[in-house]
Amino acid sequence: MGFYEKFKIVTSDIFKFFLPLVLTFLKDNGPTILEIALKVIPIIAMSLAVDGTTGVNSGAEKRKASFNRIMSEAKAKGLKPSTSEVNAAIEIAVATLKEKK
Repeated sequence: MGFYEKFKIVTSDIFKFFLPLVLTFLKDNGPTILEIALKVIPIIAMSLAVDGTTGVNSGAEKRKASFNRIMSEAKAKGLKPSTSEVNAAIEIAVATLKEKK
């Protein structure tokens, strides 16, 4: 990727959307919360993968379970993450796991 392509990405609307997300993870809690999310998301995804009635649990149920588990683990480590930090960690973790598939 040449300089022009990199410059085009930096000035794009997508970059402007993701910049606050990146800045969130440059704070103190960011890397630790992301580490917790990368550990928790696969566990939640596998444990809630199938429901007897519908065959599949909703994404909202998985997200809620992930959010609660990440918050409790972060608090156990003495962190006080904001809702937006945890939501951002979930988004990044899910995108990372999808990319690995």
